[in-house]
Amino acid sequence: MLYNYNKGPCAVCGREKSKESKERFRKIQTQTLAKAQMSPEASLLTVKLQVGYELCQEHYNKLVCYDRNMKSSKRRNNTINDTAYHGKNIQEKRVRLSQENNAITIEQLELQIKELEKELERSQMNGNNNESAQLSNFFNSQMERMTRVLYQHQREGNLPIQNADEFVCLIEARDPELCGFFDILFRSMNPNEKNKKTR
Repeated sequence: MLYNYNKGPCAVCGREKSKESKERFRKIQTQTLAKAQMSPEASLLTVKLQVGYELCQEHYNKLVCYDRNMKSSKRRNNTINDTAYHGKNIQEKRVRLSQENNAITIEQLELQIKELEKELERSQMNGNNNESAQLSNFFNSQMERMTRVLYQHQREGNLPIQNADEFVCLIEARDPELCGFFDILFRSMNPNEKNKKTR
C-alpha cells in the first residue's frame, strides 16, 4: 500500500489536499528549486521558494516541468522548416518560423498562403490539366469512332479480322479520322519491352 506523505499546502496558492480531491503535491528538492528559479513563471511569484516546500500539481508543472517536450539546447535548431515546391522550373521555397523572435507574423503567413493558392489556380488553369484533358478527349473520341466502324462491320455479317494489317486498312478506309490511331494505340502498349511471344 502506497502512502502519500505530501499533503500540502501549496507554497504558491495555499491549496490543501482534502479527502475527496485527488490533488497531488510535490516537495521541492535542491534540483527542482534550481529549475523552478529558471522558469519563466518564477518572476511572477510573490513567495520565495525553499527546499522542503510543497507545490500543487499545477504549480509544479508551471515552475519545474515548463520545458517538457522541448528539444535539448544542444540539438535545438531554432527554426522550423516547411519546404514547399512550386511548379517545374521554380526553385525550392522555404518558410522559416523563428522560435525566438517570431520574425514572421501570422498575418504575413496568411498572405503568403493566399498568394500560393492564387499561383496554384493559375498553374492549374494554364498547364498540366489541359494537356491531360485534351489527350483523354482525343483517345475517347478515337475509341468511339473505331467501335462504330467495328460494329458496322459486324452488322454487315462479316467475320472478325485476325490480321493486324487488314484491321488497320478496314478502320482507316471506313473512317479517315482513324489514320495512324492504331499505331498510337499499339505504341502505348510499349511493345519493345514485351516478351517476343506476347507481342
